[in-house]
Amino acid sequence: MRLYDILDTPPDGAFDRIAALAARLFDAPAATVTIVDTDRVWFKATYGLAGVRQIGRDPGLCTSAILTGGPLVVPDTLDDPVARAHCLVTGPARVRFYAAAPITTGDGHRLGTVDVLDTRPRRITPDQATALIDLAALVMDELELRLSALRMLRVERELVHVGPRPASLGAGRSRKGRAGVWDARDGTPSRGVRRPGPGEGTGELSSRLPVPARCCAGERVTDPPHWLLRQGCEPHQPQ
Repeated sequence: MRLYDILDTPPDGAFDRIAALAARLFDAPAATVTIVDTDRVWFKATYGLAGVRQIGRDPGLCTSAILTGGPLVVPDTLDDPVARAHCLVTGPARVRFYAAAPITTGDGHRLGTVDVLDTRPRRITPDQATALIDLAALVMDELELRLSALRMLRVERELVHVGPRPASLGAGRSRKGRAGVWDARDGTPSRGVRRPGPGEGTGELSSRLPVPARCCAGERVTDPPHWLLRQGCEPHQPQ
């Protein structure tokens, strides 16, 4: 759960829409997307449950739902010996019906639930149970997308912190047309660059480069005037 860095984040339209869709599919007055923390149940999105941002980890509803491998359905909370004492049942929400599917990662960790709540007892159909599972999978997809975006942002920040590559390294193009620089450790192109010919690259870096290089066709060449051209490995004498 910590990996996804989702707790206590601002409301997000994608999760809000999933909660609203769950309520409409079940014709229910309330639905939520929750994340179950070590000591609380935090609501990432709520529909029809105003003013509730988190609750304790009381057993019977969300906390019990993440322990199941599939949907948990409580047709009447007052008939359930555990759920009847839950704060959402005894409090102002007066929940009488509860159904949830766990939000599960690819490696089987359950992060939270997608929940549907009603103030009257009821039952659901097999199709509705399947829809609830699909909604929980959509939440997981959104969490994965968010995690990928966070990772990309961290990489960009690291690149900005490192700064631009020194101009003395130069740039060129490989046989595929990609820009790159020479690797001074073994004399081969890094990401594909032709080796400078005589009269070129007379700076400190080029003076340290060993003569052997690798041409665009993969041959090893040792002749300094041999240029690495995109269109073929043909000798070329600089002007």
